[in-house]
Amino acid sequence: MQRFPDAECAWLGGSVVRGTATATSDLDVLVLLNGHPAPFRESVTYDGVPVELFVQTHESLRRFRDEDQRRRQPTTARLVADTARLLGDAATLDAVERECRAEIEAGPRPLSPDEIDRQRYVLTDLVDDLTEAPSAEATLLVAMVLEGAIRLLLGLERHWQGTGKGLVRELEHWYATGADDSGVGALLLAALEDPRRLAVEAAEDVLNGCGGRLFEGYRIG
Repeated sequence: MQRFPDAECAWLGGSVVRGTATATSDLDVLVLLNGHPAPFRESVTYDGVPVELFVQTHESLRRFRDEDQRRRQPTTARLVADTARLLGDAATLDAVERECRAEIEAGPRPLSPDEIDRQRYVLTDLVDDLTEAPSAEATLLVAMVLEGAIRLLLGLERHWQGTGKGLVRELEHWYATGADDSGVGALLLAALEDPRRLAVEAAEDVLNGCGGRLFEGYRIG
């Protein structure tokens, strides 16, 4: 950590630590400073390896975690909790890690009734569009239906979400907990392998678990 001689703490995270790295994986490094020049994020290459630097202060760390809560994706907390220590005082490392682990274990807040209805309405519209879509349009609509169904399901289950491959991994993690009593999680995972045929069926199952399709009477404001 020659670039940050005054760093209070630092962690190495990402797929390398989780054991899921590929040839294109980068290193995620979170550095905790007491002030300037943090906070900032920077992409660099070190010895030919791509590195994502997340440079934070205690205050900015809390702020980004609050933003992650709103997105229902604990990215920042996991850069501390699910990582390997690079440097820092043990007491400080323990305190920050303990706080982040507690946040992850607690899960996201419950969806509000308005949030559930909004997601039901959007997913209903997407399912209707996909049902009669020609193949060119269906390619994009299938992905949108599956993403909407997965996000609604995980939101209802108070499980964390992700982006892209991260969303699929969160669905797989939730499914592995044995919470899929209705079988909709298994159907969604199958739909990812055979999307056009199963996406609508999987989405309908998710909708049926929270009141069904929604169009008539839906109002904002």
